[in-house]
Amino acid sequence: AYFSPLKYLTMAHQPDDIPIAKLTIIIVASLLPPVLGFANSTYFYAAVTLGIGFLASVLHFGLKRPDARARVLLWASLIYLPLLLLALWLS
Repeated sequence: AYFSPLKYLTMAHQPDDIPIAKLTIIIVASLLPPVLGFANSTYFYAAVTLGIGFLASVLHFGLKRPDARARVLLWASLIYLPLLLLALWLS
């Protein structure tokens, strides 16, 4: 038996599993730059707004899981980090 990262990428989740804890860690980590003095309040408000939007898309996906909601969640996750990094760069 050896370590296989693909095993963790392909693990099935329970049907009722909504990754709120992981999302909370992501949002809290995105709020660290202003706390540590690396960014200003503009970044903070952008991080909070983007985090709330990402949380809303995760909760929307968690209610029902059709393909259309999965597509919206995919786009939200693809847009979240680049916009967050852009806000950090602009601050």
